[in-house]
Amino acid sequence: MAKIKVAKIRISRFSMFGSDRPDRVTEFHTLDYFLNHYFSYTLDVGRSYQHERGNSKISDNIKSFKSLVSNLNKAKANSCTHYQNEYYELECEGFIDSKNLPENFNESNGFDESKVIVK
Repeated sequence: MAKIKVAKIRISRFSMFGSDRPDRVTEFHTLDYFLNHYFSYTLDVGRSYQHERGNSKISDNIKSFKSLVSNLNKAKANSCTHYQNEYYELECEGFIDSKNLPENFNESNGFDESKVIVK
């Protein structure tokens, strides 16, 4: 029985003009899905600005959800000119048994919350 690590990430958005937008929480996804699909553009944009003075380096070797959230915040800070309007934080982390998944499972819809065992 293989366990697949999954997590939810909270995206908080703020405006400079005082109109805060509501937080958004992702579905449960694997680290691979977050890196290659959900947040790939945000990380790529952050990497493109990392060589400018004062910007943080974005890791190419992300191996945990905590590291992903840290690099997402650095990437967003690198790409914003005057203020950072999005912040990321780990909502919850858990795992799911691979035997509970259907054979033709597509991760783009996320994992069923009732089958996720939260740490």
